[in-house]
Amino acid sequence: MNAAIGDMLREAALLMVVGMGVVFLFLVLLIAVMQINARLFAPSIQNTQHAAMPAINSGVNDEKLVAVISAAVHQYRKDISND
Repeated sequence: MNAAIGDMLREAALLMVVGMGVVFLFLVLLIAVMQINARLFAPSIQNTQHAAMPAINSGVNDEKLVAVISAAVHQYRKDISND
C-alpha cells in the first residue's frame, strides 16, 4: 500500500511540473507575440494619431478665449454656491 501512495505522489508531482511548464511556455509565447505585434503596428498607430490632431491655432484670440472661459467658470461657481 505504501508503494501505491508513493507512485501516486510521484505521478502527481510529475503532472504538476508538466502543467506548470505548459503554462510557463504559453505565457512566454504570448509575450513574444505581443511584442512582435507592438513592433509591427506601432508606427501606423502613431501616424494616424498625428493626422487626427486638430490645428492648435484656430484663429480665436487667446485672451478673449481665456476671458470667456473665466467668466463661465465664475458664473458656474456662483450658481453652485446659491443652490
